[in-house]
Amino acid sequence: MNRVHWEYREAKPKSQNRRGLIIKTDEDGFIALKPNFVELFRRLTSLPEYYLQTRHAYATLIARRRQIELSCIESSNLIADCEKSLQLDSTSNHRMYARVSRCECCESPGRIEVRNKRNFEVLQICCSPLVKALDWGKIIADSSLEEAECHVRIDRERYPFVPKLAKKVAGDPSQITKFFELLRERSIAFVATLETDGIIHSERILAKKINCSGGVLIIEGSAKTLRLNLAAARSLFSVDADGFSTIYVAGNQNVLLLSIKTLSATRSDELFAELD
Repeated sequence: MNRVHWEYREAKPKSQNRRGLIIKTDEDGFIALKPNFVELFRRLTSLPEYYLQTRHAYATLIARRRQIELSCIESSNLIADCEKSLQLDSTSNHRMYARVSRCECCESPGRIEVRNKRNFEVLQICCSPLVKALDWGKIIADSSLEEAECHVRIDRERYPFVPKLAKKVAGDPSQITKFFELLRERSIAFVATLETDGIIHSERILAKKINCSGGVLIIEGSAKTLRLNLAAARSLFSVDADGFSTIYVAGNQNVLLLSIKTLSATRSDELFAELD
């Protein structure tokens, strides 16, 4: 049976013996990783699958993914895959930390946390329970840093704003749930985009199940989940362009919590007219 051992302080940054792999962690059990997204995701292509979770305080986007290959976009600071479903700003000073420990809930052997300069987790890569702990540990060991800088936590997040050209289509937060219910009933797929510090994550979702738990709206598709804190949502805006509608979920002062691009020729005003 594969075994991964953890040692703190006395261990070398990484080594291997007959018992398994030894990786040095900090006092909280985390392993600092090199801030190189291209290299990390290239190593992750050896896995059959993993889960991406992008989040800020009011929304979360989760998807099961396989073999994302990132590259630098010429004449920009962005790193992205060929479909631009995941875009990362190389100047955002992200730090990456990993765990190699079995999750009691899902049996995953570990995860990677990507944190912004305020030490908030903005992206998580969760290993599939199909992967052996030793295989996950080898990826983490190859990606690890010998020394890591400490973060100073600031209890504040920054958000982008709704585009100025967007028009307001709903001021009642209850319309948000009705809007997603309409998309599900009419089998209209949409692309959900969650933007946080230096990360833009987009996923195509065809809603199969919608429910609300503890004030959080949960939209589930095939291997993809979108969560939105309804208490933070204040209004909806829209932009119609190129034959599609993009809906922006806004919070206080029109900060952008989430954007939804409907994959239908139906204009946004026609969709919302059906909600009245």
